[in-house]
Amino acid sequence: MKKLFLVSALSLFGCAAMAQDAVNKAMVDGFRKDKEKSDKDAADPKASAKASFWMERAKLYENIALQGSEVDSSAAKTAMEAYKKVVELDVNKKR
Repeated sequence: MKKLFLVSALSLFGCAAMAQDAVNKAMVDGFRKDKEKSDKDAADPKASAKASFWMERAKLYENIALQGSEVDSSAAKTAMEAYKKVVELDVNKKR
């Protein structure tokens, strides 16, 4: 009976680990898709002139740095640059 319980517990942990891997893969794929869209929109002069675009980009890259570093290893640096751009555009807007 103890062996049956042990085998059942181990298989339950194995299933949970596989489910977590699937969730992580889906999250990374979502980050990749959002990153590609953001990179494409950064080249658009109309979108890149708005502070709101840069704030969204900074938040995206911050999340990539915290949770999906395999997507972009320099995401923290890109997030910091985007936050600086938000401040720059926001100051120019107030003047």
